Amino acid sequence: MNDIADGLEAAAYAAKAAGVELASSSDASFSAKMRKLSNSVVFSSFNGITAASGSSLAEKRSIAVVSGVDAGEVSSAASMRLPVVIVSKSCRDIGSVMNSDVIIFVPERPQELLDNVVQAYRVCEDNKVLLPAIVAAGNWETREVVQVPTEQAVGNMLPRLRLPAKVDVKKPASFNMPFEDTERDMQKSKAVKNVPEVLEKTFGKWEEKFRRKYGMLESYMMEDAEYAFVAAGFDSSAVRDAVKSLRASGEKVGMLRLRVVRPMPPVQEALKGKKVAVIDSCGLLAGLSGELKLETGGKTLTEKDVSALLSKLKKSETGTLWL
Repeated sequence: MNDIADGLEAAAYAAKAAGVELASSSDASFSAKMRKLSNSVVFSSFNGITAASGSSLAEKRSIAVVSGVDAGEVSSAASMRLPVVIVSKSCRDIGSVMNSDVIIFVPERPQELLDNVVQAYRVCEDNKVLLPAIVAAGNWETREVVQVPTEQAVGNMLPRLRLPAKVDVKKPASFNMPFEDTERDMQKSKAVKNVPEVLEKTFGKWEEKFRRKYGMLESYMMEDAEYAFVAAGFDSSAVRDAVKSLRASGEKVGMLRLRVVRPMPPVQEALKGKKVAVIDSCGLLAGLSGELKLETGGKTLTEKDVSALLSKLKKSETGTLWL
């Protein structure tokens, strides 16, 4: 099935396909779409991550759609090893959890957002992981035609959610979660290290089933590039268009796009020997270095901005710039 959807509508389609049983949202349009599409329990909440975490504790697949990420709520979900999927309309607060035990997808367009939400369940619910995931829906108002997978097709990829411990009204139990717990922290760190392997397996199955290729990184015209732009999320569209135009005029430029920023994929080898400009809209690429860094502050990036960055790279300028 195909439909024209924005980012939040795409997230609703993904939630339906994944068999989500509870959706907690602070966005009225997402809630309305979910009620129209499915029989899931849908309610409005400004503590959506906590609400979805409670549902997840009962082994109910859940989604939280929020206007901004609360670091405390994410930390609690990670501490309890709950595979909650969070769709954030803003990427600005996500920087506060970049060092947390969480998986962060940064899709470029609605189709990718839809796919990432479903993929997130596959990764988060793996017994080697059991951590929350965030899908950054920056510029979610963009609309495009999306291919919506059937529940049957997705169901074959997503086994039933099974947790090591769950809330059961027939078997009451307490969940003792001390603030400092060395063993718990070691288990979470190990889970984060397991994420890349589980991600790659998930991406491989997704390509096999739906013919759409994914990876933690996307390399665009990087093979012989002398200058590289590093980007993530919705900025990537403008960078890709600029690279294509600059290539047509003879410039050896390329783009390295991060599709997942937590855990941070290895980029050193791809950028070796190139002059690099990092384009960061929300602080998600703060850990990457280059000759230049452009902070967009959430403003719309244009091809002209990217071309201007190239001019500065060719002049061997360094430092941080603001759009």
